Amino acid sequence: MSHNMGMGKLSSAEMVFVRKFRFIISSENLENWFIHSVDVDLYNNQLTIRFYEILANGVILAHTWADAMQKREYPDEKLTLLALDGCGTELYKRVFTGLQINGRKNSFNYDSSDVSFTEVSLHYDKCEYSQSKDVHHEWHPEKPRETEVNHLNAKISIV
Repeated sequence: MSHNMGMGKLSSAEMVFVRKFRFIISSENLENWFIHSVDVDLYNNQLTIRFYEILANGVILAHTWADAMQKREYPDEKLTLLALDGCGTELYKRVFTGLQINGRKNSFNYDSSDVSFTEVSLHYDKCEYSQSKDVHHEWHPEKPRETEVNHLNAKISIV
């Protein structure tokens, strides 16, 4: 008996993969250029944001924002996560409100010369999800589409 070993429905033209390295976090009080990564735990209403530990003009930006959040100086702060496809097209967004810091840490290690990170954990009360209205992928199954396969630079037609 033979089995289909291809990608099956995953290779359909209407499927769009959200890319792990394509995201934007934004808020009114937080600059987003020094954010390294974010983990979203939808079950436990938990965000974990890792910031590059950057000293800019004598200030560590991640600590400045986290200190203010911890002191509740930004009571209406909301974080917006935009998920993008591989070309930078917005796929969906999640807006997190009711934020409260419940953990902060830095890790240092003599075994590594990697950059240091500040990790901030936040609980959120509400998460609003919305799909981008700009996502539009034209697909015409009656017309063959030509795509370039990176391996061996071969061209194939996908019907």
